[in-house]
Amino acid sequence: MKKRKVSKGILLAALILIICLVWPVWGLVGRFTDNTSLEKRELAKFPSVTETGYTGWSSAFEMFFNDRLPFRNQLVRLNSQLDYSLFRVSSDERVIIGEEGWLFYNPSESRNPIASYRGEDLYTEDQLKAIADNLMSIKAQLESRGREFVLFIAPNKERVYAENMPAVYGSPAKEYGVRQVVEYLRTHTDLRVAYAENVLMRAKEKLHDNLYYKADTHWNEIGGYVGASLLLWELGVEMPEVSRLDIARENTLKEGVGDLADFLNLPALKKEDSEYKVSGWGEANITYAKYDETTRITRFLSNGPDERKLFVCRDSFGTAMESYLGAQFAETTFVHCESYSPEVLEEAAPDIFVLEIVERNCDYLLNFSLDSGI
Repeated sequence: MKKRKVSKGILLAALILIICLVWPVWGLVGRFTDNTSLEKRELAKFPSVTETGYTGWSSAFEMFFNDRLPFRNQLVRLNSQLDYSLFRVSSDERVIIGEEGWLFYNPSESRNPIASYRGEDLYTEDQLKAIADNLMSIKAQLESRGREFVLFIAPNKERVYAENMPAVYGSPAKEYGVRQVVEYLRTHTDLRVAYAENVLMRAKEKLHDNLYYKADTHWNEIGGYVGASLLLWELGVEMPEVSRLDIARENTLKEGVGDLADFLNLPALKKEDSEYKVSGWGEANITYAKYDETTRITRFLSNGPDERKLFVCRDSFGTAMESYLGAQFAETTFVHCESYSPEVLEEAAPDIFVLEIVERNCDYLLNFSLDSGI
């Protein structure tokens, strides 16, 4: 009994010593470690009583203290790595760990990629009619100014790489929201709609390379080319078959790619992914390209074969399509849907207006307008 009490005393003393030493050690080495916010947010600031009030100060201080625990980032990454490596469990509810190193996106919104995958995002007849009416109104507005209108939709990653989804999710549903929308628009309107699922599945069968990133929610440069080729075909521009192009694999991902790995705080997963450079499609046509980070507008000038001016209102999937589209028209303007304004459209004065969305953003079609965007 006495020996047991001595052992407990030694363990308690050792624990107290470790706790006491953490802060001095952190003071010496902390500045050499990664102290950025892994959650991509601003760290909590030291609270003042005047801002939080007396009752709220303790909880605000706890947030401040937790954000600045010694070796916090290292411990968070260690926990994520153990969850991933030992238990194949995701440390972030937004990320699903699939097969063969694939990660999939599972946001909390009701119409998310997993709901679509399971066919749980179906639209009512009234909603489908509302989408059709809204898009036909946009088409009429554009045509009154002599402009063409095309809708382009990219499929979710989960649909294209369903074989890498965890078995618990089963096979992808045959009937799902975006398919309803595409079929309804093609049946009840004369809108020009380009939905890229079929062309991507055909390209996937022919190529040994991936069309989407493993560690990111988006398609890569190859997927972007396949999607851009379909849109260009709809606009009357024929592009070379992707299997005939030069595709070079690059091991280092572009900056900003790998959002799913970042959600898990496991940047090492990006090393399992690949970047690709696609060439031989007419890139020499581009004479000017500039991106404005403030306005999120990209402009291209080119010696492309088509003299028309193109305007693309896009979401994040449009980024990988920009160069391919920009090389084919005399002038091309890309603007993110969240930064769109009628002033930007009028300044560009295009001949063609393209609205580009990914499947999970299909609800944009209910409310998007030329006067206010989304």
